[in-house]
Amino acid sequence: MAVAAVMALALLASCGGGGTGDVASSTGSSGDSGGVGSGGTGSYTSGTISGLGSIIVNGVRYSVNGAHIEDDAGNVLTDTNGLGLGMTVEVSGSAAVPSAVAGGLATASATVVRYASALVAPIEQGPDSACSCLIAQGQKVTYTATTVMPSQLRRGDVIEVYGRANLGDRALAASRIDVVTDGRSLKLAGFVPATGGLDTTAKTISVYGPSNPPTLGGAAPLVLHYSRADQVSALSALAEHGLPVRVWFDAQGQLQRLAVDQPLVSDRDEARVEGRVTATSRSERRVAISGSWVDASALDDATLDKLQVGVEVLAEGRLVKGTLVVSHVHLDGEDDDEEDGAEGGLQLHGKPENPQAIGSNQGTMVLRGVTVLFNLSASPSMAQLNVLQCVEAHGSGFDSQGRLVATQVEADDSCH
Repeated sequence: MAVAAVMALALLASCGGGGTGDVASSTGSSGDSGGVGSGGTGSYTSGTISGLGSIIVNGVRYSVNGAHIEDDAGNVLTDTNGLGLGMTVEVSGSAAVPSAVAGGLATASATVVRYASALVAPIEQGPDSACSCLIAQGQKVTYTATTVMPSQLRRGDVIEVYGRANLGDRALAASRIDVVTDGRSLKLAGFVPATGGLDTTAKTISVYGPSNPPTLGGAAPLVLHYSRADQVSALSALAEHGLPVRVWFDAQGQLQRLAVDQPLVSDRDEARVEGRVTATSRSERRVAISGSWVDASALDDATLDKLQVGVEVLAEGRLVKGTLVVSHVHLDGEDDDEEDGAEGGLQLHGKPENPQAIGSNQGTMVLRGVTVLFNLSASPSMAQLNVLQCVEAHGSGFDSQGRLVATQVEADDSCH
C-alpha cells in the first residue's frame, strides 16, 4: 500500500499528528485502545466543531464527558471548556445513534478527542479587509463571517489558526483564529518533499505549508535547522516518502519537535471526514480529500464526476487500516438538514450568562464563552433568560464585534 494512502485523513484540515517525542511518527496516545472496542467497533470523525454543549462535528453530537482530550503534541486537556467553536478535531467514540426527531442530530459518546491547529505564527501582513486575509509565516490565511476570531487583529500578533487548505485560493481557510499570549512554540502543518526536503550536510529540513504543497509548485518553504544526531535517521525516513508533518520551532528557525501525521485510530465501522477535494484518480477510483487519498471504488460514475478539485465534501464510510473506504459523499450545499440538523450552522447549548438588552429589540448573552446577539421578539424574555438553566442558540455567522448572530434562541432541557 502506498504510504500516502495511510497518512492522516485530514492533514490539511489540521487533524492528525501529535506524539510525545521531539521527532515522532505518531498515532496519538490512544491508538486503537480508546475504549470503544477492537476490530473497528464505534465511530470516527475528522472535521470542525460546529456546536458546543457536547461537541457537534460532521452532524454528530458527541458527549465529551469522561473523554480523553489532547492536542496534536499529546498535551492532555483536563477541562472540556477548552474545546471551542471552529477547532479542527478528530473524534473516536461509540457508534452514532440516529435521532428520533426528524432533522435531529445523531448522538454518540466520545472516548478520545484530539484537536489540532495548522499554524502558530505572528501576523506579517494584514489583516486586509479587501481580501479578508492576512499573511503569517508566509501563509495566506483567509477568513469569513463564519470564522471564530477576535474583533481586532494587528500586525505582530501571534495567532493560532485552525482550518484547512483552499488550494484554489492557495490559502489556509480559517475556521478559528486565536491570539496567542503564552509564549508557546511556533508551528506549521505541511509537507516535507521527497526530493530536497532534507539536507543532512547543512542539517536543515524544508517544510511546505498547508496551502502550498510541493506537488502544486509551492512557494518558498520554511527551512528549519536541526541539531540532534538522533533526528537524522527519522528525518531521512520522512524525506524518503514525502510524508505530511507538523513542526514546532522557535523564532530563530530551530526545529524543536516534529511529528508525522497519522490518524487517531486505524479502523472504525463508521467514519466521517470533511474537506476539499485536492486530487482525483478516476482510473484508480480514488479521491484525495484535504491532501489524503480515500478509496472511492464504491461510488458510481456520476458521483465521481462531481468530485472535482476544490469541491467541499463530507465523506462517509469505514476506516480500514487508516484509509477511508467511502460509501457516500455529501457535496457542499447538499443534505444540509441531514448533516447539520434542521437549523444548521453553528449551535450553542448552555446556561445563559449576563443576558442584557441593547436597544429596543436586541439582546446579548454569553453561552459557552461566546457572546450571542439575538432578537428579543423571537427569543425568551430577559426575565426568562435570567432564570433558565439551559438554552439553545443557533446562528450562521459572526458580526464585526465577534458576536454570534442568532437565528434562533429557545429554552433547552439540557445544557449538553
